[in-house]
Amino acid sequence: MELYTGVVENRIDPLKLGRCQVRIVGLHTHDKSILPTADLPWSYPMQPITSAAMSGIGTSPIGPVEGTWVVVCFRDDEQQQPIMIGTIGGIPDSSNSIESDDSNVLVVKQDGDLVVDSTTTGESTGGTTQNRFESSVVENAVSALKRAGDFKASDKAYAIISNFEGYFSKSPTLAQAAKPGDKVYSYYDKFGKVWTIGYGSTSINGSPVIENQVITYEAALAELKKHVEEVAAASVRRNVRVPVTQSMFDALTSLAYNIGSGRFAKSSLLSDLNSGKYLDAAASFLLYSKSGGQELPGLVKRRMAEKTLFMAEGVPNEAGEIKPTDNTEETAESTPSNPSTTGQTQANAIGNSIGFRDPNGKYPLYFNEPDTNRLARNEEINKTIVFKKEAGELKNVPIAGGGTWDQPRTPYDAVYPFNHVMQTESGHVLEFDDTAHSERIHIYHRTGTFTEIDPNGSQINRIVGDGYEIYERNGYIKINGSCNVTIDGAHNVKVGNALNLEVSGATTVNIYNDAKVNVSGSMQMSVAEEFKLAAKSISLESTGGNVDILSAGDLNTQASGGNASIRASGIVAADGVQMRIQEGSSSSANGANLVTPADRQSPEMPSFNELRITGRSSSAAYNYETPEDGDPRAYKEKQIDNGNARKEDLEYEGEKQEEASVTKSTITPKVASCDIIYNTEKFDPTFVLSKRFKLGALTKNGARPVVAQQGATVQEIVCNLKGLAENCLDVIYDMYPNMIITSGFRRPEDAPNSSPKSDHYTGRAVDIVIPNLDRKGHWEAIQKIQTMVPYRQLILEYQGPRTVWIHLSFDYKEKHPLSAFTMNNHSKVPGSEGKFIYIA
Repeated sequence: MELYTGVVENRIDPLKLGRCQVRIVGLHTHDKSILPTADLPWSYPMQPITSAAMSGIGTSPIGPVEGTWVVVCFRDDEQQQPIMIGTIGGIPDSSNSIESDDSNVLVVKQDGDLVVDSTTTGESTGGTTQNRFESSVVENAVSALKRAGDFKASDKAYAIISNFEGYFSKSPTLAQAAKPGDKVYSYYDKFGKVWTIGYGSTSINGSPVIENQVITYEAALAELKKHVEEVAAASVRRNVRVPVTQSMFDALTSLAYNIGSGRFAKSSLLSDLNSGKYLDAAASFLLYSKSGGQELPGLVKRRMAEKTLFMAEGVPNEAGEIKPTDNTEETAESTPSNPSTTGQTQANAIGNSIGFRDPNGKYPLYFNEPDTNRLARNEEINKTIVFKKEAGELKNVPIAGGGTWDQPRTPYDAVYPFNHVMQTESGHVLEFDDTAHSERIHIYHRTGTFTEIDPNGSQINRIVGDGYEIYERNGYIKINGSCNVTIDGAHNVKVGNALNLEVSGATTVNIYNDAKVNVSGSMQMSVAEEFKLAAKSISLESTGGNVDILSAGDLNTQASGGNASIRASGIVAADGVQMRIQEGSSSSANGANLVTPADRQSPEMPSFNELRITGRSSSAAYNYETPEDGDPRAYKEKQIDNGNARKEDLEYEGEKQEEASVTKSTITPKVASCDIIYNTEKFDPTFVLSKRFKLGALTKNGARPVVAQQGATVQEIVCNLKGLAENCLDVIYDMYPNMIITSGFRRPEDAPNSSPKSDHYTGRAVDIVIPNLDRKGHWEAIQKIQTMVPYRQLILEYQGPRTVWIHLSFDYKEKHPLSAFTMNNHSKVPGSEGKFIYIA
C-alpha cells in the first residue's frame, strides 16, 4: 500500500463523518484555478480500534484543521477514495516555498504569515472610523503581555486622566490648561454632588475638599499621582487576573480613576476581562458613559479614548501571541470558515490561489517552532495558559478570626516528553503530566475555569463563572484539618428539616451589623457556667404570657413599669412598680438539659504541614545558583520577562532570623569504581549509580541524556555522578528518604546566562528539596548534612518568600576545600561565608 502526504483544505463535512478534503502532494496540483478545493475528493478518517465508530459509540473522528498535514492511503485503484491514517507535525516557517522529498514525507515549509492582520491607525465602531485620542497615547507601543501586578501607570494613563479631568485655575469659573505656578480652585461636581479640586480629587491629604479651597498646581499634580498609583492603579493590579499589556493597564487605570476602584472591582468589564474576553472587555468601556443617569458627551469621548488605548498594543490570540487590532469589529469567538464560500478577505488571497496551506490563512498560529504543544515542550510558557493562571492567582484572602491564605502557585513544571497534552481550537486544555515530582492532572476551560491535581494530590478548583453543585441523594463531606470559607456577598442557607450543629472547641460569633433570630416554636438555651449579656439597652417582651426568670443564686433586677415575676432561692433585690417575690428553691428552666463541666471538651487542633511543590519558577531558580554564575540582574530580568519568576519574589529580601556557623566535615571521600562505566558506550536511565540511585534520578526522568560537554566525556560525567551518589546522595537519602533531586546533570541551554563552569554540566552537583520541610526545616537539615558528607560546595539557597533548596557539589578527584554559605535571590548574602542563615 502506497502512502502519501497532503494538507487539509476543508473540514466542514456535510455528512458530518469527520471527512476532510485533502490536497495530496504528488497527485494534486497546487494551482487552485486548475483544481479548486471544492473538487478535491473527501478523505475518510481512520479511527483507532478502541473506537466502535458506529452509533455514536467511541471517539468522534474530529481533529484536523485547515492546514493540518496528514498521511493518506487509498482503498481504490483509481485513487478517488482516500483514507487519512494519521497527522504529522513539523516546524512551519513563514516562507512561501513548498518543499518535499521523493518519499512524500512531511512538507516542512508552509506559506504566509497570515496569523495576524495588518495594524491600522484607527478603530471603527458601526463603520465610522474614530480618531485616536492622542498620538502620544499609542506611539512606540510595545506588544508584551505581563501580569497586572508588574505594571505601574505610564504617561499614557496620565495623559488621558489629566486631559479629561482638567481643573479650575485663576478663578472658580474658568477652566484652562495646567501649568506650574497656577492656583487651583475647588469646584462643585453637580453630578457627583461633591466638592472637587485639581484632577477630580475629592480630598486633599485625607481631608474632604471644601468650598473656596485653593491649592497649588504642584499639590494638585501630587494628589493626582498619589491617587492614580495608590488607588486606581492599585485596584487594577489587585483585581485583574489575566495577562495584559501596558496599554491595557493604562486604560483600565484611567477607567478605575474615573468610576472609582469599588465600582471597577464589581464591573462587568472586569468580569469579561478576567474570563479572557479581551474584545468584550474593550467594548464594555462604552457602558460607563453616564453620570446621574444621563449619557454625557465628555464621558463618551473619554471611554472611546480609553477603549482605543486598551486595544493599542493588540490582544492575545489562540496561540498567546499579541494580535494587532484592525479596522473591523471582531468577535471574541473564532469559528472555522468554509473555504468554498465567497467573499474571502484580501489577507487570504494567496491561500485561495495556491494549495498546500490553510486556505483561510488562520493556521499555523505561530512559526519557527514545533507544532507539538508548548505545554508538552515547556517552551514559550509566557504565551500559554500557565502564565494566564499565574497572573490570576488570588492572594491575601481573609479568614474569619484573623489571618489570610493564598491560592497555591501553579504546579506546572513539565519535562518533555512526559506531559501528555490535548488542546482544542478555542483553548480548552487537558493535561496528564508524568514528569517526575511534577505529576499533575489538569483540565482547563478557555475562560480560566480549571481543576488541577498537583504532585502532592492537592486539588485546586477555580471557577470563573457561577458554580453549581446538585446532589440528588445524600451528601457527605469530611475534612480532617481546618476549613476556611470566605464569602464577599450574602450567604443564604436554607434547611428543609432539622439542623444539628455540634462544636467541640471554643466558639466565637462576631456580627458587625444588626442580627435577628425568629423562632416559630419554643426556644431553649442552657449554659452550664457563667452567662453574661451586655448591651446598650435591653428589651424583654412577652406578647402572650408571663415572663419567668429562674435563678439558683442571687438575682438582681430592676423594672420601671409593668409586672415582673422573680423566683430565687437566695436574696432578691427588686425595684419596680409592681413586684411579686416568691422565696423557695428554683428549678431549671422547664427541665432543660444543662451541659455539665464534665461534658466539656477541649480537643487538640489538627495540624498539617503545608504541602510544597516544585513549580517551574523554582526550577528556573535552581539553574542560576552560585557566585560563579556572575551578576544575576540580567538573569532575573529574563526570568521575569519569560514569566518564570515574579518581580515581587526576586525583590523579596526576607528577614534574617538565625544563623549557624559551618562545621567542617571529617568524612573521607570514597573513590568511585568506574571500570564498568569506562567500558560502556551508551547509558540509559536505568543504569545503576549507587545503592539508592539510578542515572535517571539525576537527569529528571532520564530526559537529559548524558552527552560529552565542557571538556568532559560521557564516561567521565557518569563517573562523577556515581561518586556524587555514593558519597553524598545515599547518605542524605538515609536521613531524608523523601528527598527530591530537582536538578542534577544538565546542559548549558537549560540555564542560559549561567556560568560555563557550573558543576552541574559535568555531573558534580545536585539541587535537593525535602518536601515536608519549610525554610527553617531546610536550614536545620543543611546543618546535619554538612557533618555527614564530604562536599566541594554546600549552599543554602532562597528565592522569594517560599522557595528554598540545598545546592551540593562533590568531586572525588579533588581535595574538598570547605565552601559553604547562603544565597538569596541568586546573590550571595553578605557576610554569609562559612554561615548558614535562616531567612524567614
